[in-house]
Amino acid sequence: MFEGWPPPVLDPAGPYATSVTLLSWILFALGALVLLTVLVALYLALFGRPSAQERLGGKKIILLGGVAFPLVVLTTLLIYGLALTRHLSEPAGGNELRVRVTGEMWWWRVSYLDDGGGRSSTTRTNFISRPDGRSSSNWNPETSSTACGCRACRASST
Repeated sequence: MFEGWPPPVLDPAGPYATSVTLLSWILFALGALVLLTVLVALYLALFGRPSAQERLGGKKIILLGGVAFPLVVLTTLLIYGLALTRHLSEPAGGNELRVRVTGEMWWWRVSYLDDGGGRSSTTRTNFISRPDGRSSSNWNPETSSTACGCRACRASST
C-alpha cells in the first residue's frame, strides 16, 4: 500500500540534501506557527471578548505583529539560511563531473566543464552522459540510476 514511501521530497538524497532539507523543515514549521497565530488572532477578533478585540485592534499590536515580527523573523531566517547553505556554492573538488546546463527555448544545452571551469569542446543537447558512459535525462541519486523508483521503472529494469 505504501510502496515508494516516503516520497522523495520527504526523504531527499544527494550531497547537499541535508542542509536544504533542514532549512525546508524549519520554513515549514515557522509557516505553520505563523498560520496558527493568525488563525488564533482571527478567532479572537471575530468571537473573542470585547476587551481582547480592543487589544488586537490597537496600534501597538498592529505595529508589532505587522512590522516588527515579520522584519525580525525574516531577517533571522535569511541569515540562518545563508549560513546553513553557504557550502552549496563552494567550487567542486576532486574528480567530480562538472556540467553547465543552459535552458534554451525548447531544449537543454549541456556543456562539460574542464578543471578551470571553462567550457570544454563537448556539448550535447537534452542528455547528460554519466562517467559510466550511459546517458540520462533524469538522474535519481537515491537509486543511482535513471529509474525513479516508480512501478513502471522497476518493471522495465528487471
